[in-house]
Amino acid sequence: MKSPELILKELAIEKWSKGGLERPVKVVALHRGPLTAVRGYITQEKNIKGQPLREIESRLGLPVGALAAGAHVMALNRVPRAHEFELRSYTNLPGGRPYQPGGQYPPGSGVPQWELTVDIPSTPLKTVRPGQCY
Repeated sequence: MKSPELILKELAIEKWSKGGLERPVKVVALHRGPLTAVRGYITQEKNIKGQPLREIESRLGLPVGALAAGAHVMALNRVPRAHEFELRSYTNLPGGRPYQPGGQYPPGSGVPQWELTVDIPSTPLKTVRPGQCY
C-alpha cells in the first residue's frame, strides 16, 4: 500500500508532466544569474504567469524587495522523481509550517510549493526586469 506522501508526490509528478503552465519553475533573484541547475523551493508556472515582481514575491512568500532588481524564471529540464523533492504545502505556510513572526520568510499568498532536495538541470525561461511582468 502506498503512503499518503507518495500518493501526493505522484499526483504532483502527473500534473507537472502535462507541461505548459503546469510545469514546475524556480524563481531566482537576478544577481544569482541564470542557473544550469536548481534546488530548493519551486512552484508551478501558472502561479506566477502575468505577475509583476512584487506580486511574485508576495505569492511565493519572499521578503519584500528580494526580486527588486529582477529575477530569472528557471524551467526544470526534467520532471523531478518522487525521491528528489519534498512536499511543502502552500506558501502561506513558510517551509510547510505555520508562520513564526520574525522568521526569514513571510507567509505567501498560498500557492503550492515543493522543495527540490537534489540539483535538477534547468534552463532560463525568462529574465524579468523591474517594471516587467512574467
